[in-house]
Amino acid sequence: NNGKTTYMNALGIAQAMGQAGMMILGQEATISPRDNIFTHYIRPGDLVVGESRYAHELSRIKEIVKRASGNSLILMDEPCSGTSPEDGRKEADAIIRTAGELGVTTYVTTHFHNLIDIAKELPYGKNLYCVVNVDGDDLVYTYKIRNGSSNQSNGMYLARKMGADRNGLKDILTERVEKEGLQLR
Repeated sequence: NNGKTTYMNALGIAQAMGQAGMMILGQEATISPRDNIFTHYIRPGDLVVGESRYAHELSRIKEIVKRASGNSLILMDEPCSGTSPEDGRKEADAIIRTAGELGVTTYVTTHFHNLIDIAKELPYGKNLYCVVNVDGDDLVYTYKIRNGSSNQSNGMYLARKMGADRNGLKDILTERVEKEGLQLR
């Protein structure tokens, strides 16, 4: 997490506060009235009703498209990440194009780098990215937003920092073998 979801959450909160007539903290803000604010955040499926995570995600997206207008705001966090990367990229592409055809202001966080190119192609598309500084093996989250796109992914830095990269996981297994007598295959 380098601030994408935090930034998007702040947009939604500022929109709702502004429409309610509340003060929005910041240097400046321009709020256009919206008839609805739709959100899509990753959540698990519902196994009780036989719904996978991706099935739930698609039902939510379908409902948003049915109800959204050109005066709506859509906030989508990692859409279509509950399926294969290839299928997810294609479906996310379709969602962004459909929202654009409706004229809906839509913010999408994603790790699908092909969506960067799609936003460049579309007359209504725009890319933003969160600035992250690399300091040796550490990431410094600046929470600054810039126009354009980032050409880097920080997943491996974060995995290393959290001790969840291959070396960190090996260390955990070694410790468990020594402390617990765990037998490895």
